[in-house]
Amino acid sequence: MEHRDPYGRDVADVLAARLAQISTQLDYARQELELLRGAAQGSGPAAPGAPPAGAPAAGTAAAVGHRTPGAPQARAMPVRPTIPGRPGQRDRSPWWAREATLGRVLATAGTTITLIGVALLLALAIQSGLLGPAGRVVVGALLASGLLALALWRARRDEVNAGIVALAATGVAGLYLDLVAATALYELLPAVVGLAIAFAVALAGAWLAVAWDSRWLAHMVVLGAAGLAPFVGGGAAPAVAAFLVALMAATFPAQRAKRWPWLTASRIGPAVLALLIVLDSPGGEDRLVLAWQAVAIASVLLLLAVATGAMLLREEGRTDRGATMLGLAIAALPLLLARELLAAGPFALVCVATGAILLAMASLVPGLPASARLLIGGIGVLAGIMAITAWVPGDRAGLVVLGLACAVLLAWQRARDVVAGTGGAVLAVVGTGLLGAAASQGMLVSSADAVERTSVLIVTGGALLVIAATVMASAVGVPVLLRLLATGAALYGSMVAIVALGVLALAGRTGFVAGHALVTVLWMAVAIALLMAGARHDAALAAGAVMASSTVAKLMLFDLAALDGLYRVLAFLLVGILLLLAGARIARIRATGSDVA
Repeated sequence: MEHRDPYGRDVADVLAARLAQISTQLDYARQELELLRGAAQGSGPAAPGAPPAGAPAAGTAAAVGHRTPGAPQARAMPVRPTIPGRPGQRDRSPWWAREATLGRVLATAGTTITLIGVALLLALAIQSGLLGPAGRVVVGALLASGLLALALWRARRDEVNAGIVALAATGVAGLYLDLVAATALYELLPAVVGLAIAFAVALAGAWLAVAWDSRWLAHMVVLGAAGLAPFVGGGAAPAVAAFLVALMAATFPAQRAKRWPWLTASRIGPAVLALLIVLDSPGGEDRLVLAWQAVAIASVLLLLAVATGAMLLREEGRTDRGATMLGLAIAALPLLLARELLAAGPFALVCVATGAILLAMASLVPGLPASARLLIGGIGVLAGIMAITAWVPGDRAGLVVLGLACAVLLAWQRARDVVAGTGGAVLAVVGTGLLGAAASQGMLVSSADAVERTSVLIVTGGALLVIAATVMASAVGVPVLLRLLATGAALYGSMVAIVALGVLALAGRTGFVAGHALVTVLWMAVAIALLMAGARHDAALAAGAVMASSTVAKLMLFDLAALDGLYRVLAFLLVGILLLLAGARIARIRATGSDVA
């Protein structure tokens, strides 16, 4: 009787099962290859259940199904190759070699060329005597409507692709350009009617971009219509700018629904650029009329940008907030650059109205983030400053700005509103610049210049700067850097005010020298007080250190050479004694933790 080893039999069964598993995997691979070959040749694939050529016999299948006790179960694990272009697979080919890129390039080129052809038909066909104004408008409308209808028909039959999107964009932009020509160039339609119809066309294009989820369609509609609108409308005129503002407003729903950041630039940029060109155009007989039209359109642009921007910025989780805020800032440019077109009074009234609206919006609209409130409020403050500088003559402008800065900062100290604080700081900075221009640096280093430039306005302006800077530097929660800058502004304002007051009181060089000596002593006295307060509470230590170092620097670098006689002696003696007493007092406070002598 033949004896068989059970262990060897088990190993043989396991090997047979493994071979069967490998055979099954090869079968799946052959099936995949047959499917790919059939798809490439256009023939139908073989039936999934039919065994391919070279398939193993039925005995192999039986071997797969046979399981010896203790042997692992053989399972089929087909390996499917990664097929380029299959849904869900990432196309790793270069961007310039992808089919989508090529299609978009060709479609964009076709859109551009077709729109240029429409523009040539509307604007330049008159040179060749082709049709009349009404005929050109009708032909352009029929052509654009046909392209749009073809795009909609193709979209119902096929999946939306680059060609369909390009057809739709060409149709919508062509219709918009046709309306611009009919209204601004040929005056076939009243301005209100033309703008209303154009707004509806652009709104339909924006809705279509949202429905197809195509930011490319939205950009092509906006840029195509905006880029050729001046060409078909007779130049960058106020009427063309009005159409661009209407285009900006009509495409807002797409911006809000889809959060496409670059669409903000496409919407606002062309209108702003057209208005800037209008404002910079040479003068003529109707210059004043054009100026007021441009200012009115610029006002509408800014209000629309702020209103729509506020709606976007109030929504949580938006990724286009940066682009929206940049659009708000750009929208204010035309209105703030209209100074050369209008007289001082009208321009000041325009700026006051604009600033009041923006400040009210920044303060009263709920839900705005702090950054948006600062931006809108900052533009409003800038408009107010421009109104003051345009209306108030010369040296008085700085005085008015500084007075307003004091009022706003005092209100901010009570309410702690971020818009009021930022506005007051901006007013203080601008007021400092205007005060420096009125006083000039020569006033502080030359007695002759001081006598020539000194006035009561200079003294008042310096005092107001000290008040505004002190309020800012002493407020709770102000960053250290801002506190130091405010301290420096207070030093400058006090020097201007005291030197000017000395010149007014004592006249000539005597008043100039006495004023500088008094500035040095007062600076050191205030610095010591701040240092002592800082020794106890660490609240005013930075400001005191800045003032003390500034006083010593002024004493050694300026007073030693500029002062003479008794004033120089008194300045050095008083400052030295103050430093000695302060050093002893502060050391005692640090050692004992008490301010009792």
